[in-house]
Amino acid sequence: MSRGPSQKGASRKERTSGPVELAMIKPIFKRAKPEDVEEVLSFIQAYYAFDDIPFRPAEVAAALRVLLSDLILGQVWIIDRC
Repeated sequence: MSRGPSQKGASRKERTSGPVELAMIKPIFKRAKPEDVEEVLSFIQAYYAFDDIPFRPAEVAAALRVLLSDLILGQVWIIDRC
């Protein structure tokens, strides 16, 4: 007994009526710069809210400005679009 495409147990290939095309979306990453402080700060604030962490915007912004102004300290990356 052969299994048709609609029968339980049919392979994925058998269930599709034709080729399946998936759109591959490649995200664009950009390294955050000192002028991106407000954008990054909004992401940090959302993360803190999600984890119920007290958010002190002035303190976080000051630390973020230091981080973004010196590559030796590290880097912050933003997904610009996807």
